[in-house]
Amino acid sequence: VKQFLLIRGLNEVRTGGLGGFSVTCLVTSLLQHLPKGHMQLNAGSILMEFFNFYRNSFQYNQVAICLDPPGYFSKKSFGNPNRLTIEDPNNADNDISGGARAIDLVLGAFASTHTTLKNRMEHLALVRGPSKSILGPIIAANFEKYTEQRNQLRQVFMTEKRFAGHSVPPPPLSEPYHVSGVHSAPPSLPVGPPLIRTPVTSVQRTINNARKFKDPRAEPEDISHEFSSDTRLAKPRKAQVGRHARRWRAARMKCLRPDLKNIPSSITVKQALWHGGYATNGEMKRDLSSRERSQAAV
Repeated sequence: VKQFLLIRGLNEVRTGGLGGFSVTCLVTSLLQHLPKGHMQLNAGSILMEFFNFYRNSFQYNQVAICLDPPGYFSKKSFGNPNRLTIEDPNNADNDISGGARAIDLVLGAFASTHTTLKNRMEHLALVRGPSKSILGPIIAANFEKYTEQRNQLRQVFMTEKRFAGHSVPPPPLSEPYHVSGVHSAPPSLPVGPPLIRTPVTSVQRTINNARKFKDPRAEPEDISHEFSSDTRLAKPRKAQVGRHARRWRAARMKCLRPDLKNIPSSITVKQALWHGGYATNGEMKRDLSSRERSQAAV
């Protein structure tokens, strides 16, 4: 799929195309929703379903894609109806495909490709002769210019004096390693740098000694004096705090509002307001607190 978009100039986010991470998420979402039957789907049928689903079935202007948990949800909370919306699996507030302003061109290419591949397979099934590539009509290209450019760059690297101090990378091997016609194993990897042992501080030494020799049933020794005044506990990152808050909010909504369906595992305040039908954050807090008190009284 990435090669398909690259040939058509639709793989760069800065020009409105679909980036590699978005493509990976689209493929992952499709695989998550494929039927789990006794028959194993092959890569060809999955590719055909990919082109068919995202152009002919998926309504990108109405729903957004969620990978964890797998599913779809209304994209009203994102406010981006004219573009593809994929919830970032690492940050629920981030839309990783929001920059794909040329999504209509991308999906249009998917539709025409599905038709092209279908006609290609029907044609090859009827015509007898040497086997031909099924994917040739959609990803075949002339790479002679690319190869010529690589050779020119290598020639410049080997002849220019400014590159004299640099080693020349070996060309790719077309045959297995061999010596005098006898095949052998590839050369061993270079030896890495020596291991550097981290010095053990007095605090860690005290803890290790306590673990080795102290009776586990005895009262632990007070080693607070070993810590300097500069010692600080590591604070969680802001992104981690936000991620935990969104997951806690989603779990709370699922517990207190069992009438709501399709609540994702991570939800923002704006999404919670939309799912719960609340007008303000204060109204949502009062309602959820009232429900908590009612559950505690039961």
